[in-house]
Amino acid sequence: MNRRRPRRAWSPPPRLTLEDDILWYLRRYAGWVPQSIEQVLPDISRWATRLRALGICRVIYPAFARTTNHVEHILHLAWKDRDKKAEHALRNLLPEIRGYKR
Repeated sequence: MNRRRPRRAWSPPPRLTLEDDILWYLRRYAGWVPQSIEQVLPDISRWATRLRALGICRVIYPAFARTTNHVEHILHLAWKDRDKKAEHALRNLLPEIRGYKR
């Protein structure tokens, strides 16, 4: 009798470092293809250092969370065809980059 093993639920790979979080964000939520991720691999440690300097230790994924906004801003700066309006809108959401207007 041939019995198949029960199928295990898929779970994401463990993310141990901030760099792993950034890679997971690029793949899962930003929708980057592997070729695009390979092009920015040398920059990921620099991005993680920048996020740590802002006090961010983990990347959380709800939309418009502070950490997600910082990652999105960094990704916008990494694009070849930069969208100035989107960058401006993200800078306005991040008081660490642009202070509150009075």
